[in-house]
Amino acid sequence: MAGSARVAAYRSEEHRRMYVAARIALRMLLGACLAENPAAERFVREVCPRCGGPHGRPAVAGSLVHLSLPHGEGVALLGFAGTPIGVDIEKPPDQDALSRLVPCLHERERAGPAGRARRRTSRGSGPAWPGAHTSTASVPAAMPRC
Repeated sequence: MAGSARVAAYRSEEHRRMYVAARIALRMLLGACLAENPAAERFVREVCPRCGGPHGRPAVAGSLVHLSLPHGEGVALLGFAGTPIGVDIEKPPDQDALSRLVPCLHERERAGPAGRARRRTSRGSGPAWPGAHTSTASVPAAMPRC
């Protein structure tokens, strides 16, 4: 779907603005990263790894850079890597959810951001969950979405 058609497909003005702002940021950062004119970047869709359809992850035509661009609730996150990457935006879990989730993690993960998130959240000094989520969500074995 072309950019202007994609923008028009959003029902609310807020979502249209978020999409446009995220795409502008994406072009600016990719242009700097690839040392190319941001306006010249052409985006394509990779093939869906599940069904082979044309609705896979967004990609830069002719580039080895993989990207992820989730957005919602007034926030956008841009992820770039040399291998397939998936980033997500989520609200931090409450203390009850953390106390159920953290024991399921490997001991190294419990010692990392997730364990710190549980300790910080219990003291109320703010969430550290995004770091924990990113470190576990970016594992290549993550299930692709269709």
